Order: sequence, then C-alpha cells, then structure tokens
Amino acid sequence: MSTRHVPRATGRGQFPVTDEVLRPATTPGRASRRDLARAAVTALSPSVLLIGLLYHPHLDDLRDKGAVAGALGADTTRWGFAHLVVGLAAGLVLLAFLSVDAYLLESGRSGLSAVGVPFIVMGSVLFAFLPAMEIAMLGAYGAGADVEEVLLEMNTWFQPILFAGAAAFAVGVAFFAVAIAQSRMLDRRLTGLVVTALAAAALTRFVPLGAALYLGGVALVVGLMPIAVVMVTHPTRDPRRG
Repeated sequence: MSTRHVPRATGRGQFPVTDEVLRPATTPGRASRRDLARAAVTALSPSVLLIGLLYHPHLDDLRDKGAVAGALGADTTRWGFAHLVVGLAAGLVLLAFLSVDAYLLESGRSGLSAVGVPFIVMGSVLFAFLPAMEIAMLGAYGAGADVEEVLLEMNTWFQPILFAGAAAFAVGVAFFAVAIAQSRMLDRRLTGLVVTALAAAALTRFVPLGAALYLGGVALVVGLMPIAVVMVTHPTRDPRRG
C-alpha cells in the first residue's frame, strides 16, 4: 500500500510543502496588473505582426525581385510603414515568448522553455534585420538606382539571414512547444492546437511566399492566444511578494 505525504503549512498565504519536490500549480484566481500586462503582450504581439504582414503589399513570391521592386515603387509610404510595423512586431513577439517563459518559471515548469529563449532571441533579431533591409531599399529608390538590381545584389545577404533566423526561431519554438505540452496548462485539445500552430509559425518562416507569411502570422496568433487567456484565468503567485 502506498503512503501519502501530508502537506504542512509554510505560512499564511503560501503554498503547502510536502516531502516531494514543490511544483506550485497555477489555480483560478484574480489576475494582478502584472498578469494582465503579461497576457496583453502575449496576446497582442503576434496580432501586431499579422497586421504588418497584411498591410505589406501582396507578393506571391518574394524571390521575384522584379515584383518586389514594382510593389515598392507603387507605394513607397505603405512599403516603409509596413516594414516598420513588422520590424517592431519582431521585438514584441520576443517579449511574448519571454512572458510565456516567465509564466512557466513561476508555475514551476520552466525547464525547456528557458533553454529555448536564446534561440528565440537570435531568431527574432535576425528576423528584424529583414524588414530593415527592405526599408533601406527606399533610399536606393529615392536615389534613382535600379531597385531590382540592388535587391538581386542584396540577396547574397538576405537569404542567409532569412534562413539562419528561421532555423534559430524553429529550434526555440520546439523547446517552447515541448515545455507547454509538459506543463499541462491547457487541456489536451488546446495543447494540440497550440503546439501545431507554433510549429506552423516556425516552419513558414523558411518559405519565401506571400501566403506563407500570412499563414505564419495567423498561426502565431492561434498559438499564443490560449496561453494569454490562461495567464489571466490561472495567474501564478508573484515571487517578489514572498
């Protein structure tokens, strides 16, 4: 017959302690401002990225530099603002993953997500280089240069940065996906949806097609939104309060 460890209280308002390793589970409760801010970043950051991608002039194939140059020349203002939003969103998405990692840490189940953080950081930084390079093309256009030729020459740098960033982001997302699945913060159905969506968001970064960009943006929203909801409905104890 197995025996059960009886929890002993550690003080008013604190989790009970057993003889086993403490893994404080999240419980339904009232979300603090910190919880709401963290959830807002997690939910809204991928939405900002999606807005930037949708505002970007539609391109069936980003490898067609003639079409890219034509889209730039057709509306330089839209080109500039779209890439500015996408670049900003890259930083916000990084903050979203850091918020997820912090939530898992405070619930006692950080593990693999913490390992994935450096990869998400590097993937996000390299991804942000891409819209910056595209904005630079406005200078070439304003100077009267052949934008298509400049894009072709820049491709020597653009493609390696794209694939290196996508690879780093994919590795980071893989660690986060496993950590989320192991945490059991979501039911089985939602866990499957979140893991699948995050995998799709990572894989589409390797595909230089307009449809892939939209799919990746939507997938990231679907992958992070349920986690943001859990952050509000099942907040963790703030470790700063003891």
